[in-house]
Amino acid sequence: MEVVLNASGLRKFRSLLLIHLFAVNAAADCLTPPTTQHDTDLSEKSRMVDDYREGVQLQLECISGYVRKSGTGNTTCNSGNWTKSDLICTRKDCGPPHDQPHMKFNLSQGTLFGDAVQVLCDKGYLLSGVTFKQCLSFGWFGKAKCFAVVCKTPPEVANASSSWSGPKNPKYGETIQYSCKEGYTLFGNSSITCDENGGYTPGPPECKAVVCKTPPEVANASSSWSGPKNPKYGETIQYSCKEGYTLFGNSSITCDENGGYTPGPPECKDVPGINANKEGVSVPVIISLTAVFLVIIIVIGFLYMLHQKKKGNHAVQVV
Repeated sequence: MEVVLNASGLRKFRSLLLIHLFAVNAAADCLTPPTTQHDTDLSEKSRMVDDYREGVQLQLECISGYVRKSGTGNTTCNSGNWTKSDLICTRKDCGPPHDQPHMKFNLSQGTLFGDAVQVLCDKGYLLSGVTFKQCLSFGWFGKAKCFAVVCKTPPEVANASSSWSGPKNPKYGETIQYSCKEGYTLFGNSSITCDENGGYTPGPPECKAVVCKTPPEVANASSSWSGPKNPKYGETIQYSCKEGYTLFGNSSITCDENGGYTPGPPECKDVPGINANKEGVSVPVIISLTAVFLVIIIVIGFLYMLHQKKKGNHAVQVV
């Protein structure tokens, strides 16, 4: 069967053909760019494309803070639709923050993009800066530093010297040594340590004057100590023997740094023939009698010699 078209029909046919071809072409092209996920976006080059015809290929990439796990990221306009991209992105892992002196981190919330870790300082150190660091696309964000606790000026101890000379105050963990001056005894701990609270542990010692025990009694002697308080370091006790006794040793003793006496106490002894005879005559009397006796002997001897000399002279004259 033949179809005869006049001029008017031919124009209508051409119009319908153009509309059909346009509709076919329109259905084949993609009208909008591909839809991206929360973790993907068009690459910079693909964003420059504004013609989404059939067969056009664009590329997706992971957004900032995410990294490619697998896939190429390619998507193609096919029959008016974009093919599904095989790109899989995961959050960037910042890993543990870099170690810093006396600082540690609570990683319980994770180390992936967007996560935050708590900043903690060791015992005896104070935090300066942020208390949390956050994982961002370029790494950890937030500055922090741990400073050692600085204690107040060490306490002064009367009659003692310390190892601290200033001008800077001690820091956490530093120790101050105390030593008592001569003649004083240390009570308590000889050292204190700067603690995490800015104080010192344990408390400072005391230096008390050395007090010796009661001076030893010496038989047959008297001493310069009369009590009631015991002698202190450096004080001296004098001893003197009673009449008729002789002192052996040092006549004085001194209270020393150990609470004793140096040197040891003397003794007062009754020495026969020196101090007294059996009748109890005192030493001075014996000495006096001995001297008189010696003088008498010397005088008698002198008179005897003189007598002998005169006798000899008389015999010569008779002859």
